[in-house]
Amino acid sequence: MGSFTVAAVQAAPVFLDRDATVEKAVGLIGQAADAGAGLIGFPEGFVPGHPGWVELLPLDGRTLALSERLFKNAVEVPGDAIDTIARACGEQGVAAVVGICERRPHTTGTLWNTQVYIDADGAIANKHQKFVPTIGERLVHGPGTTGSEKYDVSAVATFGPTKLANRSVVTATSGRRRAKPRT
Repeated sequence: MGSFTVAAVQAAPVFLDRDATVEKAVGLIGQAADAGAGLIGFPEGFVPGHPGWVELLPLDGRTLALSERLFKNAVEVPGDAIDTIARACGEQGVAAVVGICERRPHTTGTLWNTQVYIDADGAIANKHQKFVPTIGERLVHGPGTTGSEKYDVSAVATFGPTKLANRSVVTATSGRRRAKPRT
C-alpha cells in the first residue's frame, strides 16, 4: 500500500453551536482534502464542544445553562449533523475520526463522549463511546460502549502501518515548535 497524508485538526468548535460547528467541520474537511489528506482527525468533543466548565466553575445557574446548551446541541447518531459530516467525507474521498458529544436519539437522556469513524465513501464505519469518563466528565457523560456490535469494525482501518513524516509538534503552553525524538 502507498503512503497517504493524515491531517490533525487543531481548531476550536463554534462553542455549543452544533450546526455552525458542523459547517466549520465540512470546511476543514475540504481544506484537508485539498492539501492531500487521506485521513482527518478531529479533537475530542469537537461537535459541539467539550464540557470543560464542569471542572472549572461552581455549579450555579451559569453552568446549568451551559449544560443545557450542550445537551440541546449534542449529536445524534444516526442524525443530520453526523450525516452532513459523513457526506462531506464521501464527496472529498477522505476518512475522518470525529469527536462528538453524543446523545441518545429522540430522548432527554444520556450524553456520551464519542468518536465517530467515517470512511472515505462517507459511511459511518464505527463509533466508540468513551468507556470511563474521567474526573469532571462523569458529571456530563455516561459510561459508553465500543459500538462494535452494530458497526463493521473491519472498515475502520483500511490502511496499513503509518509513518510520521513530520515529527514536530506545537506545545500547548508555549506555541513553539519542538522536535519529537524518533522512535
